[in-house]
Amino acid sequence: MHEYTARLPLAPPAWPELAFGDSTLHALQNGACLGMVMEIEGIFQRSRDAFGEVLIVMTGGDAAFLADRLENQIFVTPELVTQGLFQILSFNV
Repeated sequence: MHEYTARLPLAPPAWPELAFGDSTLHALQNGACLGMVMEIEGIFQRSRDAFGEVLIVMTGGDAAFLADRLENQIFVTPELVTQGLFQILSFNV
C-alpha cells in the first residue's frame, strides 16, 4: 500500500489491539489483516453453503499468521507446494 503513495508508511503485518486503527499504521494493518481474515471466512462459508462440510487448507508463509485469527478450523501447511515439488522430483529420479 505504501508504493506509489506520497506518505503512507510500510506497514509490517501485525494485529493491533484496537478494533479500529488509531493511527495510519494501525489502520493499514487492520485493513489488510482483518480484510484477509474476513475474505477467507467468507469463502469458507460460501464453500460450506455450496458443498456441505469442507476442509480448508492454507499454504504459504503467512498461513499460520492468519489461521490464528480465523474462527473456522483450518489445516495449515506453509510448505505444501515445496513438499509437493520434492515428491515429484523424488518420483522422477
